[in-house]
Amino acid sequence: MRQRLKHLLLVTLGGVAIGILGDVFLSPEPFSFSNIVGGILFSPLIVTFGGGHVSIEGAKDLFLLGGLLFWPVDIGLAVIWLKLESISSLLLVLPWTAQAFFQIGLRLAVMSGV
Repeated sequence: MRQRLKHLLLVTLGGVAIGILGDVFLSPEPFSFSNIVGGILFSPLIVTFGGGHVSIEGAKDLFLLGGLLFWPVDIGLAVIWLKLESISSLLLVLPWTAQAFFQIGLRLAVMSGV
């Protein structure tokens, strides 16, 4: 069980890192480390309700829907991995977390008016 938790944590952190790369390379705003840290600290709110604030026009609705569904799907994937050790559920955690944390700093900046 301990090994499975380690794998889940590493894959989740990998997804967060990939999502943050959206701030580094694709954000119209200058990169702000403080917005990244704030976005991570307020991630339950920013991930859930900030999807409509990404800079990719055609995908705003998809990111909004992904944000609203993020926590239930993430918990479901984690439970499947921890109980059944299904590698496919672990592999889905990476892109699922990456889309949730995509441009997290920009989302915080727009939502907070910074």
